[in-house]
Amino acid sequence: MEILVTIAYFFLVRLVFFEYKWLRFSLSWKFIVFGLYGLAALTEVVMLGQFTPYSKVMFVQRPVIQMAPEIGGIVLSIPVKPNTPVKTGDVLFEMDPQVHQDKVAELEPEVALAQRQYDDTVALVKASVERQLALESKRDNLRSLQAQLEKAQYHVDHSTIRAPANGYVVNLQCAPGSSSGSRRR
Repeated sequence: MEILVTIAYFFLVRLVFFEYKWLRFSLSWKFIVFGLYGLAALTEVVMLGQFTPYSKVMFVQRPVIQMAPEIGGIVLSIPVKPNTPVKTGDVLFEMDPQVHQDKVAELEPEVALAQRQYDDTVALVKASVERQLALESKRDNLRSLQAQLEKAQYHVDHSTIRAPANGYVVNLQCAPGSSSGSRRR
């Protein structure tokens, strides 16, 4: 671009001073012609350096969201392909929820039993038959079982990993049947 502007400028100077001879190319006009060219070139270099930096090496950067399962397990399916667009909520991959579903099925009756024992103990404490210490023990047991159940249910609910935003799948490092370790944030 700079070369085209320079050629056009000196072509105009040639027309004005040498072809049509509208002005005499005196020493003062020489200073003006070359001074204007130097000032324009300097201004262009300064402005380009300030407002439009350029480089021989270019990097294209985009925000990247790294996705990894929060639970460990076997990868069942990966319905997306590398370098294809995905929309928010699309399934990226599915983990096997069976282990966690079994844990939920195992813990639900235990929690129900612990709840019933706790309720019975509360009634007995009110009747002053059993001490407060037994009540606290039953409450702690119930809370522990409820926490385990909630964790197992959380793992079941999060065994399907979905796209958090619109974008592309890049650097896919997962295959069906591979095992994934737990990765907590």
